[in-house]
Amino acid sequence: ADGAADLVADPRCAGPDAAGTRALLVRALAHHKVGASAAAAADLASARRQPVIDASDAPALSALSRAAEPDRLRHLSWRLEAAVGYSTNPLLGAPNDPAVAEATEGSGLVQLDAWVRLAPDLGGPLRPLLELQPRVARFLSSGAEGLSTLVASGRAGLVLGAGLPRATLAYRPDFVLLEQGDGYSAGPLWYYGAHRTELEVELSRSLVLFAGGGHRTFRELGRGRWEGDLGAGGGAPLTAGAALLWAVNTRAHAANDKGYDLLGATGVFSVDVRLPATLWARANGGVGVDVYPRSEGAFEIAGVRRDLAVRAGLQVGAAPDAGVRIGLGWDMTWRDSTVPEFAATDHRVTLRVSWSGDADVAGPDAVEGALLAPLGWGLGAGEGGAAERVQDLLRRDEQVRPGCGCGL
Repeated sequence: ADGAADLVADPRCAGPDAAGTRALLVRALAHHKVGASAAAAADLASARRQPVIDASDAPALSALSRAAEPDRLRHLSWRLEAAVGYSTNPLLGAPNDPAVAEATEGSGLVQLDAWVRLAPDLGGPLRPLLELQPRVARFLSSGAEGLSTLVASGRAGLVLGAGLPRATLAYRPDFVLLEQGDGYSAGPLWYYGAHRTELEVELSRSLVLFAGGGHRTFRELGRGRWEGDLGAGGGAPLTAGAALLWAVNTRAHAANDKGYDLLGATGVFSVDVRLPATLWARANGGVGVDVYPRSEGAFEIAGVRRDLAVRAGLQVGAAPDAGVRIGLGWDMTWRDSTVPEFAATDHRVTLRVSWSGDADVAGPDAVEGALLAPLGWGLGAGEGGAAERVQDLLRRDEQVRPGCGCGL
């Protein structure tokens, strides 16, 4: 490997043509093989700035980047998921209170969830960021269809740093359209909307810090509030085929109606295990505590409202192609509350299909036959799918946090 790097070390080898791009890739591969990650990253950055690349070398540029720069922020990332299943209690996850939600039965459900991130590289230390996060959840029974929602969310901001550590500062709008109407208007109606500022600091693969806050307006004016949250999360390998993802989050709400003021905390985790062939399994769980310190008398109980929620789940499935996952899962949410109508249990069984990935949408133009012969790189396609993030873990937990309206 050292010899290969020396053969193309002369700067004249990296000319502005397909041969120069190949020389940069050879040098990057040699540096990667000997553990010179910074040198490999520099060569790959130069290769991406080249005007042309032989079409046979284009897959090698992508695969080598995934191997040598696993933490680099790609220009485009996505995660799309469709799910069908059954919920024994659709109220767990509804944005409105049980007293007005009116769901009295279990229901089939269909859910479509998307996350798309665009972060183009403009050549400086800062990148613009645009994320879209729509979600549709449709309950199929007549008694629960009013709890169906459309979530319109996303982020726009700036990212400092392409690799790790990396920081993101962004504005997030967050709006929920609820199928069910209220005493003033027939549904569907915009049940709440929020404007938030969020900060994430990715220190390493094993530690992410995040904070956010803003104002959320509800149809029920008394529930309008200022909110803030602070947390941390990360990942760690457990064995050769298993990995842990975890997150803890604390939150505080100051509402118009002081009975809805809140102090809370949540801890969640998931363990992913690779099984033989293309099979996989995942176990997840979490505990959340919410206290409403100024709610005495607000919910027709003697003391203050306190909620305890426990979640557990298990999924098994297959990954037939890079970035594609098919899984069958069971999730249980149990909540106890000092306000009886807020105590409930939900079991959900779902079949999910997801597709995730990332790509660079800019780089050298691929030209067929620019060089006389293709080079056998001995590289696979790489991972191909975007790894699950701490934010994905928290998002799954918030989807079934009952009646909170806390930013799905």
